[in-house]
Amino acid sequence: MPFSVRRAVVAVPVLFVAGAPLIGVGVGAAAGTAPRIGRCAEPAADRSAETPWAQQALAPGRAWNLTRGEGIVVAVLGTGTDGDVPQLRGRVRPGRDVASGGRADDDCAGSGTFAAGIVAARPVPGVGFAGVAPGATVLPVRVARDGEEPTATGLAAGIDAAVAGGAKVISVAVPPVAGNARLARAVADAAARDVLLVAPALDDRAAVAPDRDAASRRHPAAYPAVVAVAGTDQAGTPVGAAGGAPAGPGSAAGDRPAARVDLAAPAADLVGLGVRGPGQVADSGGEYAAAYVAGTAALVRAYRPEEPAAQVKRRLLDTATRPGARVPDPGVGWGTVNPVDAVGAVIPGERAAGRAPSVALPERVPADERAVDRALTLVMVVSGAVVVVGVVAAVVRSGRGRGWRPGGRDAAGTGREDPPPQRNERGAQQLFDSRERFPS
Repeated sequence: MPFSVRRAVVAVPVLFVAGAPLIGVGVGAAAGTAPRIGRCAEPAADRSAETPWAQQALAPGRAWNLTRGEGIVVAVLGTGTDGDVPQLRGRVRPGRDVASGGRADDDCAGSGTFAAGIVAARPVPGVGFAGVAPGATVLPVRVARDGEEPTATGLAAGIDAAVAGGAKVISVAVPPVAGNARLARAVADAAARDVLLVAPALDDRAAVAPDRDAASRRHPAAYPAVVAVAGTDQAGTPVGAAGGAPAGPGSAAGDRPAARVDLAAPAADLVGLGVRGPGQVADSGGEYAAAYVAGTAALVRAYRPEEPAAQVKRRLLDTATRPGARVPDPGVGWGTVNPVDAVGAVIPGERAAGRAPSVALPERVPADERAVDRALTLVMVVSGAVVVVGVVAAVVRSGRGRGWRPGGRDAAGTGREDPPPQRNERGAQQLFDSRERFPS
């Protein structure tokens, strides 16, 4: 199945409504279709001031008062990255083309630039779109050209190049492949050198054009050290077949086990950077969900440089926005990536290391256990209230019996009980008379 780009140039202002399809994609290849093999993506000239739905949903800008990802190099393994795009200019290294040699800071197909923009596009006036970590640096590594199927050996070479180039996070911006020993070694070496890999959990092309080999294309996300990311649409519904549902007649998808999913992120009806121009384009794909998580990882690694890659992965999972079901969910894993909490929250068992304004994150509880916890809490609150009322009533009765005088000791502190008060008939009558004259 050839690897191709699904995109449309944004020609008019784009309207984003939660739960609604993308409106306003115009000239260029139709969304959901691929340009002819060998033909580069159209230059992107049209800009939109609207904030894309994915950016609204994840709100990475809320973490920018803590960090923008400065000092972190994110390798984007894909079709290259156009380093002349205004929102990336000055943030893209020359990179390496492991597919055919040379540099990788240009991009004919456009999908690598789209993913790199999700990671690190800087905000500019008049444009609503911005990346998750606009202070990060992009290291482009070309592992495939448009129309070429990525291979395990090519991805392994790309991972090695990313590690050698100083990347702290690797975003795999091509569909998954069938694994081999060479790819497994590259992933293990990256993990040993404290580099976090983020990759799409499944080949979402199989949902459109199923084939019998789709079950074997799960790598590198299938390796435990990698953060496996599933894509979702605006309604939060998983895109593709992460749960192993049948993909169509004649396929083996219904018999395959579910893909391993750690996290979810937006993947459908996205808006991002085009190539050879300042404009935006629309596209969809699981590799872009991985880019949102990679950008979040860059924020975490910049703000918490002492945390190794394995701990950063745990933090991403612990701080994810949970689905309304027991986790890990087969479709979205531990939930949707949450950039703000991933950066600032103190996860259970972790010290804040003196950072402010980090906030403590409560222990995560599966959804079906929360109802029990709420019921137990209510019982404890009611029981405590009953005890307090009883104590107050006893104190009031005791105080009235003593005439509200201190009990247990005499005025001299000798320890003897105070004698009972002497009845003063005249004083009592005077008090009664005064109350009659001056009613309260």
